[in-house]
This record gives sequence, C-alpha cells and structure tokens, in this order.
Amino acid sequence: MSEQLSKAWLQRLKDESWEAELLVAAVSIFGTLQLFSLVEWFADLFISLLPPSFYLVAYFVVFSAMLAISILSSMFIIHFMLRAYWVGLVGLNSVFSDYNLDDTASSKLYVEKLVAILPKLDESIDKSDRLCSVIFSAAFGFLMAYGWMFFSSTVYILLANFLSAYVSHYLLFIPLFLLLVLLIIQMILNVICNLKRFKAHEALQTLYYKVSVLSSVLTFGPLYKAILQISAIFGTNFKKDKALVNLVLLFVACGFCLAGVTLVSTNIPYLIRPSAFYNPTSAEPRYYQSQSPNETFLLAPQLNNDVIKAPLIEVFIPLFAYERGLHKTRCSAYSGLIDPNREERRQATLTCYTQYHEISINGKAVKFDVIKTEHVATAQHGIKAYVKIDNYLASGYHRIEVRKTIFEEPQSWSIPFYYLHNSGQN
Repeated sequence: MSEQLSKAWLQRLKDESWEAELLVAAVSIFGTLQLFSLVEWFADLFISLLPPSFYLVAYFVVFSAMLAISILSSMFIIHFMLRAYWVGLVGLNSVFSDYNLDDTASSKLYVEKLVAILPKLDESIDKSDRLCSVIFSAAFGFLMAYGWMFFSSTVYILLANFLSAYVSHYLLFIPLFLLLVLLIIQMILNVICNLKRFKAHEALQTLYYKVSVLSSVLTFGPLYKAILQISAIFGTNFKKDKALVNLVLLFVACGFCLAGVTLVSTNIPYLIRPSAFYNPTSAEPRYYQSQSPNETFLLAPQLNNDVIKAPLIEVFIPLFAYERGLHKTRCSAYSGLIDPNREERRQATLTCYTQYHEISINGKAVKFDVIKTEHVATAQHGIKAYVKIDNYLASGYHRIEVRKTIFEEPQSWSIPFYYLHNSGQN
C-alpha cells in the first residue's frame, strides 16, 4: 500500500512539477544574479592577496566563474520565460483545443495556408514542456560543475600563494600543468574515438573511458558521478532533439554577452593588465572620493576631491596584503628591531611606508607625513599622506604623482587636481 502511495505521489510530483520549477527558477534567477558580487569580491581578494605573478591564473579563474554565472543566469531566465509561455499555451488549450477553420475572422483559404506552416497546439505544449525540464536539470548540473571547479581553483590558488614563500612558483604550477595536459589528451581522444573507424576499437575506447573518468574525478571532485550522470543522459539523447543544439548555442551567446557587459564594471581586467587599467591622461572618478562614494575596492591612490581649497593635500594610498608582506621582509627598519614593543613596530611600519613611497607635484618631489589608517568607504588598509602646498603652489591645474618603489617595477599614478587659493591668500 505504501509503495503504491509513493508511486502515486511521485507521479503527481511529475505532473505538477512545473509549479515547483517556476518557483525555483524565480529564486534561482535572483540567486545567480547575486553571485556576480561574490565573484567580484574574490577578484578583489586575489588582487590584494596574490603576487602579480599569480594574477594571470587568478584572472582565468574569476573570468571563467563570471562566464559560468552568466550562462547559468541565461539558462534560468530562458527557462522561466519558456515555462511561462508553456503555462500560457496550456491555458489557451483549456479554452480552445486547436485551430478552428469554421469560425475564423479571416478568409478560410488564408487560414488554411497559415495553419499549414504552424505547429499543432498540443505539439507546442509538449515540446516546450520537454525543453523546460531539460533546461532545469542542465542548469543545476552546470551549477554543480562550475561551482566545484571555482571552489577547488580558489583553494589551489590560495594554497599555492601560501607555499610560494617556501617553494618555487614553477613547482607550484606543475599540478595545474599536468591537469591541463590530461584535459588536452581527453579532447584529442574524444575526436579520435568518435571517428567512424575507431568507434569499435576496444582498446582505444577503454583508454578514452579511463582518461575521461580520471579527468572528471580531478575536475569535479566528489560531485563527478552526479555531473557525469547528467552529461551522459544528455550525450546519449542529444541527437533526438535538434532544438537542444539551438538552446545550447543561445545559452552560450547570451552568457558571453552578459559576461562582457558585467566584466567592464568590475576590477577583474586589472588581473590581466594592471598597468593599462587606468588612463594617466584623464581624471578618473576613482581618483576622488567625492566622485566615487560607492567604490568598494581601491586600486589606486585617492584624493578627497578634485578641487583643493586648503593648503594641505590628503592622499589615501591603499596597501594590498601582498604589498604589506613585502614591506616586512624588505624594509631595513623591521630587520633592526629586536623584541620590539607595539610603539616600535608602529614607528618602523611608518618608516617603511615613507621609505618606499614617493610623492611629487608637477614633477617636483615633495615631503609628506603619513599615518596608517583604513579607508572610510572600502575599509581597506593603507596610509594617508599629508602634503603641505601653501608655500609654493599657485592657483590652477596641477598633477600629483604617487610612486610605490617596493616592487621590482615601481608603480605610479598621476592624479590631476585644481588648487584654489582662499580669498585671503590672493
């Protein structure tokens, strides 16, 4: 009796699953769109924590995650629209069973020709229902696959960054290189084994199977069976429904478009080319706190305003976590300390920050004082430099240049500002 009830409940769930699908799809759309902020947060974390030699690997990780979330969002949005369309067709079918040629408002001859090129209502309902169910399962399989890949890649990068102080960078990237070689071998075997002459080649097909399973275990971890199950079901039924091919192409196209639009508003491009992220010939809004109050992560020094009225310039200079570590290992002020107290460490820190930073106005080096602080909006660690300008600067446009010399290739930013004397000074 209980088995019959269980089967009846399962059948009812299958028959009414569209209601749950619509609800879960709506929640999934909202949830996946929030994941963009999470990827941005990880990008900022990598920028701060990793040395520049790790940036390229980090870029591919966060860009792949951004692309995956974009495709996933497209899948859920298209699924929601398609399921809503299906609900509309079902409602229409409950009122009108199909086309009615006897009660048409147009010419019967015209309607007959029109109906000849249109699908039957039942066929459209069944086809859209099948596509909706397929999209839903594919979306969550996609989520599991890329979710685990992003998690494992992040752990790998952070672990490699920790070990980089003790092990050569080349050794740390050997596992990644071996996995890449394995995936390339899998792709080559996939092409060869799907050729007609090799489809019955037992040794080659067995090798392809073993390589595929091994790469799946290494790529998807404990989720590999669930992901392989979904992909195998799709792979063994792919030729039965040509509409799936068009849907996959649509998902990828929408995903690339959404990822491209989203990418330009993040700090992710900094990971691939830091030197070109800011234009030294223009006044970027991020250079001024008054023009970027909603900034979440600073990549460059920042003035309070683009117009300076007081005879003192305040410059906040963000210090990345990796950069702070360099100061502690390279600065002589730290190495000379023996069992220092808190005040001595604080003074050594300020000395190091002053030693490895240079500030100039209009190409002329100037003196400055610094304090260690956090940015009021982004909560980033950094220093605030105070530059007195009352004795030598006239009213008008000027440029303040900030240089960090702690790196092998010094970084510099040129920030334009307008200095306006008070009336009492004119």
